[in-house]
Amino acid sequence: MRVRAARFVFLAAFVAVFPAFSADPVAADGPVVQWFKRGHMIGGIEFSPDGREVLLDLRPYSRTAGSLPREVDRKKREARLYDPLIGVVTVADLRFTEIAHGRDGHFSPDGRAVAFIAQANPAPWEQFETGDDLGGNYAAVHDRASGKTVAMARPKWDVHSAPAFTPDGKLVTYLNLVAIDGVQHTRLTEFDLASRETRVLYDPPLVGKTPMLIWQYGHVGDRLLATLLVPQSATTLANARVTWVEQLVEIRDGKAIELFNWGPNDPQIQTIERLRILRDGAMTFEGRWRRISRDGGPGEPVGKSYGEDDAPGMPSPDGRLLARALTAKGESEYRYYTTLVVEKLDSGKILAQFHLDKARGQRPELIAWSTDSRRLAWCDFAATNWVDDHDTLFVAKLP
Repeated sequence: MRVRAARFVFLAAFVAVFPAFSADPVAADGPVVQWFKRGHMIGGIEFSPDGREVLLDLRPYSRTAGSLPREVDRKKREARLYDPLIGVVTVADLRFTEIAHGRDGHFSPDGRAVAFIAQANPAPWEQFETGDDLGGNYAAVHDRASGKTVAMARPKWDVHSAPAFTPDGKLVTYLNLVAIDGVQHTRLTEFDLASRETRVLYDPPLVGKTPMLIWQYGHVGDRLLATLLVPQSATTLANARVTWVEQLVEIRDGKAIELFNWGPNDPQIQTIERLRILRDGAMTFEGRWRRISRDGGPGEPVGKSYGEDDAPGMPSPDGRLLARALTAKGESEYRYYTTLVVEKLDSGKILAQFHLDKARGQRPELIAWSTDSRRLAWCDFAATNWVDDHDTLFVAKLP
């Protein structure tokens, strides 16, 4: 079973994309519609606030390694033909509109703007992208009506990631990854769209010689929550091996107020993010879903217990439903996805189900809900990595 790191894990490197090809929309019978763009994988999906559009991160499937001469590849890189792309698909007519070259796009609360990370330097093939290729990438906001894009800042070597609008749409937050003496620091930063002023909301301190890291963050009403990775003990060397302790915190007045502590954790093997930021609150996954209470502690578990082979899925914004994938075991202990189900989170009662194509290697950990919890979107893998193949976006309207 192929699983990609979830989009909410912000410190993970994103892969690059191919030149734009013409879209090939396909309308399916029944309540599910499909859309794809030839040669492209889909790296992230998000509904517009009104549920009528889906914002996509697109990246190219490269040809097999070595299939293009070095000189040809060098010229294509100079022409920026591999740069990542974000765009919007209108659900009603499957029309695709390109927004900008960049990655990690997110709608503003009114849907009129998109925050994203612009690619500063020519992007290489997706499988060859390294941390150095992300250097200088910066947070930006695209106004959809005027077509203008405003950069928050243009770092020369630092990297911006994980942009997000505040609930009132007046500010954009993002992570600023800074290398100091060869050690990565993550600073949570805020940009005021009116004054165009930038300020640091939280700069994690050192524990000995090793900095704490911001792993995830999100806005829940007027609260700013984050998960931090904290060295378990003080280090004497900046590059020392570290055991990380994972904390849920609230960022306030430049400080991180601990709400919950999961203890030691290895983020390198954690492929499913703990925290889900929902419209009416937040939830965390620990083998079962738990709602975060107003005072910050995880409440009583809700729903079923899941094993290591089960996908925890994505809760709906209203916290009532859960969309998740069921798996089956194939040859040689290989597990594959069979069905995407929508169930009541508390009781596990299945309300809807959608068949997943085993041959195409479905990727239902990329699941998005519309704000009203009535529409559902998910993606699948391409069958091969050849340039004429593609990932597919599926959108379903629930009764």
